[in-house]
Amino acid sequence: VSMSLLAVFDSSLWRRWASIGCALALFVIQIELNRVVRLNDPPVSESVAGVFLRPDAGLARALSFGQLPALIDGTWLRAMSQDSWVATKDRAGRSQMDYDLDLMTDLDPALFQAYVAGAQFLTVVRDESAAAKNLLSKGSRFVRDQLPALGREFRGRYWSRTWELWMTLGYVELFDFDNLPQAALAFEAASKETEAPAFLVHLGESVKTLGGQYQVGIRLLGFMISSAGAQQNHKKVAELERKKSYLEVDYFLYRLDQDYTDYLKRISVLGSTFERNQRGWQAFLTKTGRSGQDPWGGRISLGPDGRVVSTTPHETVFKLLRSGGAL
Repeated sequence: VSMSLLAVFDSSLWRRWASIGCALALFVIQIELNRVVRLNDPPVSESVAGVFLRPDAGLARALSFGQLPALIDGTWLRAMSQDSWVATKDRAGRSQMDYDLDLMTDLDPALFQAYVAGAQFLTVVRDESAAAKNLLSKGSRFVRDQLPALGREFRGRYWSRTWELWMTLGYVELFDFDNLPQAALAFEAASKETEAPAFLVHLGESVKTLGGQYQVGIRLLGFMISSAGAQQNHKKVAELERKKSYLEVDYFLYRLDQDYTDYLKRISVLGSTFERNQRGWQAFLTKTGRSGQDPWGGRISLGPDGRVVSTTPHETVFKLLRSGGAL
């Protein structure tokens, strides 16, 4: 019996030491593997510290093991829980939230809130306007290319407020990129959605023409001036008033271009193109009783491209460019 107990004790002790030895061996191997990996990895710069690079959508889908909704929900929660003040970006200028939202909309292109709420958070909270614009542009491609094939029931259940995507895109184009022509396209697309509010339908009609875009721009700047004045932001008021004056000058010249072009269509003036325009211009001024000055005292004339120009200083605002004139 004594020998049997000793044998059992020795066997148990041997297995215990063998287990400890294996654990130590694995621990040493892991340390060595970590060292080798670190030696072979490229150095990490401060610009990429803390940013998890975006995984491939196909790989992420495969590794979800059939739990794709859970993966998307987890990515969404991680994106929304990030501290808004963390400005870490990689070498491409993209943040972790940008990558997360891009991945989510790759895994589920029909995820409406990821486009709209995600873009709003990017541009308003994190000041990542370019990322917001790219995300919304991706959503607009889904609306055009894929959403119609999913049927009315799907659209009514998940995309009944499609106009919000277009409206947000217009907001980003206008306020973050000062691009009213591109914003106008987004507002017009929003106005065509069946659930679009009445004010949006009216806005979409207003920006269909370049003249309407000028009017919207001037009204918008007037509203922004009032808002900045209420906040006692005198520097901002001065900047906005300067933009508004520039836009008003250019709008006046745009309308004069239109009037002169219409006038030339009603008459026949012989001679070369240049002579036609110069003779037609003088006749136009006389016929319409214009003095050759704009309301700000500047001298108006025809430029080399046939457009009406003025000596009153002004610059392009909201990227509104007049088309070619009468030439």
